[in-house]
Amino acid sequence: MSRIRGRSATDFKGIGPQKVRENRRIRLDISVVVSLAMISVMGTLIWWSLLPGMATFVIKIESDTNWQATFGSREEGFRVINGYGSDSFTVLGTIAGAEVQKRSEEGYLRVILIRDGTVISRPRD
Repeated sequence: MSRIRGRSATDFKGIGPQKVRENRRIRLDISVVVSLAMISVMGTLIWWSLLPGMATFVIKIESDTNWQATFGSREEGFRVINGYGSDSFTVLGTIAGAEVQKRSEEGYLRVILIRDGTVISRPRD
């Protein structure tokens, strides 16, 4: 009795050699697809774990005049605010940014950027 990779010909009960090869090829194709899917999922999880975590940013504006601010984060998007005097805004995200412009010739304007309680950007004195 002939044996095909550990199985005897009677294990296939009337299935011809061509059909046996097709079934093996299908099982191999499925194994490859499942393996690639698992590798892809693992790669995505590793990439996700390397991303910086969400942080709380505070954009603190110190001023005695009119100003316009554009600020936000990658996750929340950006917004534009026209204001006067001192104010602060909270933004959540992995990356945040702010641009503040004085809208008059008089007065002063200082911007301080704080991430999770730590000052990361301030004007030079």
